[in-house]
Amino acid sequence: TNLIVILITFFLILCSGCTNMNPQGGDTQNNSDDNRLGKTVSQLEEDLSPGLILDKADNLLRSGNYSDADLVYVSEIENNSTNPRVWFNHGVALVEAKKYPEATEAFERAEKLGLSNKNLYWYNRGMVNLGIGHYEEANEYFKMIDQSDPLYPNSLILAGIANKFVRYK
Repeated sequence: TNLIVILITFFLILCSGCTNMNPQGGDTQNNSDDNRLGKTVSQLEEDLSPGLILDKADNLLRSGNYSDADLVYVSEIENNSTNPRVWFNHGVALVEAKKYPEATEAFERAEKLGLSNKNLYWYNRGMVNLGIGHYEEANEYFKMIDQSDPLYPNSLILAGIANKFVRYK
């Protein structure tokens, strides 16, 4: 049982940082000095062009302001967004809110819309599956990352953790 407690603690530390980079490849620029915390989505839209609105939402997401960031993503989705970045980062915000089924749907939608960074997709899908106790599925996602890019951060460690949970299940 001590091993399980240690593994869960380690998992929670890792999961608190579900990757929220630009899913089209690379990290987006962080402009935290121009953070628009406390502004409503409509105020944000009045101040910024559409591309900058998403950049600001991404900055909110990175700074830990998940609910405000998600308001922007939901607004974009309601405007019939076909941008995989919007759906992907909406999924990340949902993971942080522990809304795992909805996060899974958002990640799947992002992939269907042409998400180019498959490792990022697999990583977050693996983290969602760890969060809901689907350790075998999590292990499969982490193995896909390892096969695609053996140097991808934490994938091998997370696959090992998921594999341990499968054995204790």
